[in-house]
Amino acid sequence: MAEKKGKKKNFIKSLLYGEFIPITVVRRYSGVLLLVLLFLLGYIANKFMCQLDMESIRQLKVELARVKTDYVNASASYYSRIRETEMRELVDSLGLGLKTSDCPPYNITSK
Repeated sequence: MAEKKGKKKNFIKSLLYGEFIPITVVRRYSGVLLLVLLFLLGYIANKFMCQLDMESIRQLKVELARVKTDYVNASASYYSRIRETEMRELVDSLGLGLKTSDCPPYNITSK
């Protein structure tokens, strides 16, 4: 039992002082460790850039939806004006003597 406590204490001590991996292993595999570190940094940078691009795409989709809505509203208003103008011209050409009302329509209720 005392051996386990001693090993555990030595393990924690070696972690705290950075002696967990012997220096010979670090020297031997320094190129591989550097390469792994570079790949890790590249992965993190790539993920960050992808997240920025995804946010930009989301904002552009919202803006596109707004522009489409504005287009539909403008188109409906335009076609509504054209129909009203054409109808006025048709009524005037037929000589029916009709004119547009100045007061809005109202409901007639019976008692």
